[in-house]
Amino acid sequence: MGTRCDIYIENNDGTHIGAQCLFDGYPEHILKELEYCDYKMLKDYIVLAGSRGGFRLFYPTKGETEFAGGLPHYIYNPHSKNNDADYVYVVDKSNKINWKKRNAQSWKIQWHRKQQ
Repeated sequence: MGTRCDIYIENNDGTHIGAQCLFDGYPEHILKELEYCDYKMLKDYIVLAGSRGGFRLFYPTKGETEFAGGLPHYIYNPHSKNNDADYVYVVDKSNKINWKKRNAQSWKIQWHRKQQ
């Protein structure tokens, strides 16, 4: 069984859109991948992943992102406890990565370094 995570981006109106990633969702991997993406790139990945059932693997640094291949499925609430993700990541409008273990009470924050 892989380490699952939910990856969200905050929209301009304060709502969220996201997709689940089925494998390699641990912080040591996903934070590096999120830091690689700028806001538009990450939003495009999420929209595409949601249309294909989510991410199987999220590897934009290597150009090797794989999609789950299921029915379209998007997620909208990073505070939901109604799924099986191990970690939750939210990139907000100020390009901060907020993340936590699913059952943690507080968020950890890491500045999102956009690639130029």
